Formats: sequence, C-alpha cells, structure tokens
Amino acid sequence: MDNDFSGFVFTLNYKAAQRLNFTLGGAYNTYFGKHFGEIVRAVTGSPTNDINGRYGLNTGNKNDGNLYLKTNYRISSKLYAFVDLQVGFNDSLASQMQSVDYLFFNPKLGLSYDINSNLAAYASLSRANKEPNRNDFVQSSISSRPLPEQLNDVEAGLRYKRKTWMGTVNLYNMNYNNQLVLNGEINNVGAYNRVNVAASFRRGLELELEKHINKYFTLGGNVSYSKNKIRDFVEYIDSYDSLNNYSQIKNKYAKTDISFSPDVVAALILSIRPIKNLEIAFTEKYVGKQYLDNTSNAGRSIAAYNVLDARANYSIKTKFIPEINFMLSVYNVLNTQYSTNGYTYGYYYNGSLSTFNFLAPAAPINFLGGVSLRF
Repeated sequence: MDNDFSGFVFTLNYKAAQRLNFTLGGAYNTYFGKHFGEIVRAVTGSPTNDINGRYGLNTGNKNDGNLYLKTNYRISSKLYAFVDLQVGFNDSLASQMQSVDYLFFNPKLGLSYDINSNLAAYASLSRANKEPNRNDFVQSSISSRPLPEQLNDVEAGLRYKRKTWMGTVNLYNMNYNNQLVLNGEINNVGAYNRVNVAASFRRGLELELEKHINKYFTLGGNVSYSKNKIRDFVEYIDSYDSLNNYSQIKNKYAKTDISFSPDVVAALILSIRPIKNLEIAFTEKYVGKQYLDNTSNAGRSIAAYNVLDARANYSIKTKFIPEINFMLSVYNVLNTQYSTNGYTYGYYYNGSLSTFNFLAPAAPINFLGGVSLRF
C-alpha cells in the first residue's frame, strides 16, 4: 500500500452570556490510498523488468468533513443542559468502479442536575452514523452494496464525589440499525464480505470507584457488565462432498452474541506515591470470554484472561524547562500467555462439520519508556 493522509481541524469558543456558551468546530481530511501487489521473485527465464513490478493496482479515495455546534446552558444553579449537533459529509469511496456520497446528521442532547454538592445526575440521547469501510465496497456485489451503520444511544447515570473518594454509575442502551458483520457468506468472486444485520444492541451497566486512602495510596477500579446481541443472524458455512460438489449451508440464530464483545470487562488500579513527584500504578485487567464469530458457539471463542500492567511517572522542574516527565510502563508484568484476537473457519464435508480456530497471542512482558517536556 502507498497511502497519503492530510487534513485540518478548528474550534471556536464563544461565551454569549453568563449562562450560555457555544462551541463551533469542524474538521476536514482526505485519504488517498493505492493498493497493489508487487512481484519480488520470478522463475528463471522471466523478463528482468518483472521484478518489483506492480499488479492489481486500485485506488480508494476518501474525503471526510464534519461541522459541529455545541451549546451549553445553565438553566439554574443546579440544572445544566447541552445540545451537540454534528453534520458529517464524505465521499466514502472513489474509483473507476464506484463513487458514493453520504450526508450524516449526528445530534446529541442531555441534562445534568446537581442534586446536592456531592451528587449529580445526568442523562443523554444521541445518534451516530458511520459509512462502510473500503473493503465493504470492494468485496460486495452490485446487488449487495452495504448500507451505512446507525447507532442510537440512551445513557443515564449518577456521579458522587467527596473529598477522599468518588463513584459513578452509568446505564446505557445502544441500538444499531444495519450494523455490518461477517456471516460467512461469499460474494460472486468468492470473497467473504460483511453484511448488514437489521437490528442489534449493546446494553449494560458501568461502575467506577476511587478511594484516596492517604497521601501515599489511592485504590480504584471499574467494571462493565453488558449484553451485546444480534436479534436475527444467519450464518453461512461452506459444504463439500466426496464428489467435490460445493454449496453453503444456512444456520439461523436469534439473539446471538456479537463477536469480540465480552460480557464483563473490569480493572483494579492501585496508585502509590512513595516520594514527591513519583507515582507508581499497578493495573490488573480482566476481560471475559468473547466469541470469534456471531454464533455464540463456545467452541469458537477466546478464553477470559487477567493481565497485570505497571507504570511509573516521575517529574522534575528545572530553571530552563518548567517540567520534565519521565515515564516507564511494563505491560504483562507476569508474562501471562493469553489471546486477544483471532478468527475461525469451518466447513462441512460429507455432512460432518470441522471447525478451526486461529488465535493471535498477546505480547509477552514488554516495556515502553518516554520523556515529555512541558514549556
């Protein structure tokens, strides 16, 4: 691939009155990608100019822009309202074969109410749209062009904060229209492509707690419990027999789990400040079982895992540089063997199903260091 990406962003803030604030912003960027194969080796006798030659060249050009207007209004000393209106416009794919234009309207509105000096409640409604990916166009046929995905989200929660601890409870309900998923069906050139499913959802509860034990220790954590379902899903599996006859078998599912969407995700964080300007944090993360496809088949899943990370930050001040920060992170401290990604493939042969899972191993213990300067 040979890709170019460029663009710009802008933001304007305006305080119209003591209780009223506006933010106008936007962005525009363009992506131009060349996709091709390259000959790196040839058999004896081939013309030498074939080496490093390109074949199968095609291009994808995406121009993406958006404008948004945020309005914050303090209705009273305790009640706040906000409205966020976004319009997005883009040329999703431009090539010799296809050109598609979208105009999206993504509104968001909400309320926040201070029940007392420690407790606040909030609620919001929002809509988001997303265009299909390049491959969704390339691998689809004329009769199966993908539709853009749409998300309608409702959230509500409580925030509680005191001098030494804070907590948050958040409920969310995300309903999707035309979410794009893999279902095993192949197109007219034999490629597996994503298809729209009419209705799917993600619903859950999020909890967050943090406690300042003393000036040296802070203990915190968060947990998310959710249900992530496709209401009606049709799976296609390749089928062969001893005479090399080929077909695809359809299996239908109701309220099946969305792939790579664990029901439980949690973290426990211990922060230690042994001396001035030094903070050491240990994070224990848990990710529940997740499925490699959308069939809720335990035989096509990634096992739950725990992993421990550590991070140290130290800052100093100098005469010439106001602040210098040193960071060192150690990921997978205990060198745990686990997988975070993968794919599955299955087929029938003479009526018998064979399934193959391919898991991507996570990195063993690894390190990242950095220095940042603040002027």
